[in-house]
Amino acid sequence: MRRICEDRRIWRTLASVAACLAGACSPQWFVADADREVNALLAEYEHRVIDEWADGIVRPATLPPEPAETETHRETRVVPEPAEPPILVDLATALETAFASSRDFQDARESLYLTGLGYTLTRHNFGPVLNSTVSYLWSDAEDAEGGDSLDADFGVGMPIPTGADVRLDSSVSGTRGDDPGLLRFDEDTFYDALVRVQISQPLLRGGGRLVRYESLTQGERNLVYAVRDFELFREDFAILIANAYFDLVSQKQQLVIVEQDYEAAVFDSERAKALQEL
Repeated sequence: MRRICEDRRIWRTLASVAACLAGACSPQWFVADADREVNALLAEYEHRVIDEWADGIVRPATLPPEPAETETHRETRVVPEPAEPPILVDLATALETAFASSRDFQDARESLYLTGLGYTLTRHNFGPVLNSTVSYLWSDAEDAEGGDSLDADFGVGMPIPTGADVRLDSSVSGTRGDDPGLLRFDEDTFYDALVRVQISQPLLRGGGRLVRYESLTQGERNLVYAVRDFELFREDFAILIANAYFDLVSQKQQLVIVEQDYEAAVFDSERAKALQEL
């Protein structure tokens, strides 16, 4: 009986360790792993698709900074200081704010991410796909025979260039009874093992590498199109924000010109009144 309890304790410990290892990968880990894989994939395809196109763009020369404003001979009005300093927004800040807060840009980037995520799944399905399960059942009842059972399954499958699917499956199971009348626990132990190899090769329809890998090729093609569409959208969006920014700059300059014209008109009016008084 002591040997029986020790063996059962070992089995339970092994089953607990296997369950902990199986549950070690939390949903947060899978999300972070998917983000890393998709971001690396998008960076690779942006480098392949965009860099050659971006090298041919002729960018305008950078203008020197504008000289500081000098005081004129006209008297300036005293303006009280604001409670808080104004926020100076240049073109780079305007573009950064627009890219960070625009709902349309976020939707376009999310669509690109989903396309990349779908392609990673397609690429994963064309590689070795592993599956494994471990189950442990312990039963015990008062004045009745108890027992332990352990089942472990492992399989791997992947397509090959001929269009065939190759799969290897294996399973191991064990059942042990707990009969107090037995002198040795091993006499009531049963094991079963199975190894199976399966090859499925289409001969006519669906055969060949081109047909078998068409979904992978189409997924890569969709990703290339998605990267190009996103880059064109980002370019159009940047041009839209730049136009709006320069419109505001133009309105500000027009406002300064109107203010200067008003001050000149007031100065001319006061000078005319002074000449009349003479």
